[in-house]
Parts: sequence; C-alpha cells; structure tokens
Amino acid sequence: MNQNKSQIKDTILNIVSRGLILAASPQVTDGQYQEWQNYAQIMLRICSYQYNPTIYMNYLKVCTNVLSVSDNKEKMRQCCNYLLGVAKIL
Repeated sequence: MNQNKSQIKDTILNIVSRGLILAASPQVTDGQYQEWQNYAQIMLRICSYQYNPTIYMNYLKVCTNVLSVSDNKEKMRQCCNYLLGVAKIL
C-alpha cells in the first residue's frame, strides 16, 4: 500500500508540475487549460481510483466548482491547490 501511495503522490506532483509550467506562460488559452485538465483527470483516475476513489471524485467536484471562474490560471491554481493538499496527506 505504501508503494501505491508513493506512486499516486508522484503522479499528482507530475500533474501539478505540468500545470505550473503551463501557468508560467503569459496567457493560458481555453484549449491549453482543457488539454491539461484532460491529462490531469485521466492520470488521477488511473493512479488513484482503485486506492481511494474519493480523491478522483473530489477532484471532479473542484473542476466543476471552477467552471464559473473566467481566468484559466485561477482555475489551474485552485485545481493544483487541491492536488497539493492530497499529495501532502499521502
């Protein structure tokens, strides 16, 4: 189980790292955000669903909550904050 937790944490940190690289650009387009979001959701589901489906389901809730935010960098910040919180617990 510890190995699984470690793999999940590594995957989450990789997702966040990709998001931070993208967010460092002057502007994040809707397409760029959506591409990152698709990657994040797929990877999070693959790595965590069997271990603890709540991680993935709560991430989807965060994604739904940020739909009303117009700034893609802010959306990414909120999503990354959730992911970092999960990584900290693991």
